[in-house]
Amino acid sequence: MENKIPHILMTGGGTLGPVVPLISIVEAWKVKNPRVIVSWIGTPKGPEREVIEERHETFYELYSPKLSREKKWLWPLVPALFIFSCFKALILLLKIQPDIIFTAGGFVSVPVVVVGRMLGIPIWVHQLDVVPGIANKIMALFAKRVSVTFIESEVAFPKYKTEVVGGIASVRSNEGDRDKFIKDFSLDPNKPTIFVTGGGTGAVEINKAMALIGAELVAEMNIIHLTGIGKMLPELEGMPKGYWSQEFMNEEIKHAYALADIVVSRAGLGTILDLIGAGKPTILIPIMGSHQERNAEVLKERGAAMVIKNMTPQLLKQEIRHLISDLPLRTGLSEAIGQAISLKGQEKIVEEANSWL
Repeated sequence: MENKIPHILMTGGGTLGPVVPLISIVEAWKVKNPRVIVSWIGTPKGPEREVIEERHETFYELYSPKLSREKKWLWPLVPALFIFSCFKALILLLKIQPDIIFTAGGFVSVPVVVVGRMLGIPIWVHQLDVVPGIANKIMALFAKRVSVTFIESEVAFPKYKTEVVGGIASVRSNEGDRDKFIKDFSLDPNKPTIFVTGGGTGAVEINKAMALIGAELVAEMNIIHLTGIGKMLPELEGMPKGYWSQEFMNEEIKHAYALADIVVSRAGLGTILDLIGAGKPTILIPIMGSHQERNAEVLKERGAAMVIKNMTPQLLKQEIRHLISDLPLRTGLSEAIGQAISLKGQEKIVEEANSWL
């Protein structure tokens, strides 16, 4: 089989959360076999299409129903809509003819995985967060292999098919240029710097808090603030010199991580993996009642992050000042988060999956 050109299918979307790890798997596979053919199935309106098409990889869209708490009136229609999605998935899979299907979550993946199993295509499901969602629990039933980021996730899946592989690394957090950011955005090189981010979609709660405390803090430190698209506030745009806010970062984000002395962030797994890669002391503010809460708890238990669960502007200001002023604490958090989990998950996944061909 060494001469066979593998065709792998990646599926997921709606947000970039389940897509970015799959891109890292693709990149790791291309190192092993540059001839690999890659196709994608994602959502009709998610951000993944633009990202994938920029990579010049084939993208197919598929609608799949989601059990939304906000649209419970649609629940009776879900079975019929799911059957329709399965028929569409069947047409796509017969056209694509993949050797392996990979997913890291998302409801769009469920019909692809179900039909893929019926066609005898091996399925690999990767669990990103500590606590799995409904989609991954369903797809794990059809998977040949389930990989998880955290050992705490093992109990949620069948033991005989589950493996802890650690995190899937992102390169964007550890190759930045500290001096370039200082120069380009006129920051003070003699002041400490904090990087505030709400993750891929931003965080209104954090933005509002920074709007109230930012002007006071910027007298003591540089502040880089990633607000999220459509979530910029007028107060943030009018901050004094030394406060740099942006709705979206592409290349700039790696420089922001390089420059930051501490990071204030939500606790989505993608951002956490960036933080682990960068080795940055961090204050996590998880969305309560979501998978982020358990992600943050696991890092706190490992001494790898500070966590604020019931955030107020004054508490956030207090904790930022505390961490900035306590060098031993920063050093300890930096060392612990850098060792929290392995970031070679993509290599382990590709090594085993390649043996299936």
